[in-house]
Order: sequence, then structure tokens, then C-alpha cells
Amino acid sequence: MFLVQQFRHERRRRPEVFGRGMTCGDGIHNRFGLAVGDMPVYVLRHKLTGEMKTVTDPGRALITGQWKDVGRFKGPILRGLAGRAPYFHNGAAASLQDVVDFYDVRFGLALTDQQKADLVAFLRTL
Repeated sequence: MFLVQQFRHERRRRPEVFGRGMTCGDGIHNRFGLAVGDMPVYVLRHKLTGEMKTVTDPGRALITGQWKDVGRFKGPILRGLAGRAPYFHNGAAASLQDVVDFYDVRFGLALTDQQKADLVAFLRTL
């Protein structure tokens, strides 16, 4: 059974949501270990399998109707990147420098300040 059937059915009624309003103060983090901030947290249950997923946004599943797409996002193209701040699906990075700093820490890249500046300069040219 595809998720789109569940979403369409549950839109007419209330969705099956088992938790709302929890914030990072409650220790809620995404799969990358980042606090979700003040965004609502939803626990979705697949009607056939009973599998549950905790997300702040159903993501691509609203478009594809696939359970596997819950919490997945299609990233934007890089063209005109400098003019589209804030960044990330939740606006967590205010500048390109913040984006580069996030990925440097997240993936342990150990970029020098010059490498970060060069990368930001390159991203601004796109």
C-alpha cells in the first residue's frame, strides 16, 4: 500500500499523529544529530506494517506517495545559490559561510579558513 493513499484518506479525517509540539528542549534530534528547534515533531505510522517514523516534515512522501520517501527531500539546484538564503530545508543556515561551516564540522573535513573562503567564493559564482 502506498503512503499517498494513507495521506489522501487521512487528510479527510485527522492524520494519525502520536506526538506533537516536542522541541529540541525535549531532546528531539534529526537523524544527523541536529536539534530540530521549535518545529513540531510528528510520529507517522504505516497502516499495513505498523512501522513508525518520527519526522518534522513528511518531505517527498507528500509528492511521491511512497512510505520510503517520508523525511526525504529533493535538494534545490545550485544555480543562483547566493541569492536564495537562508539555506537548508528549515532555514537553519543564514549564509553560505554557515553552510560551509556546518558541512566542515558534520563530515570532519578539517578545511582551512582559506579553503572555506575559496569554497564560499566559488558557491557565490554559481
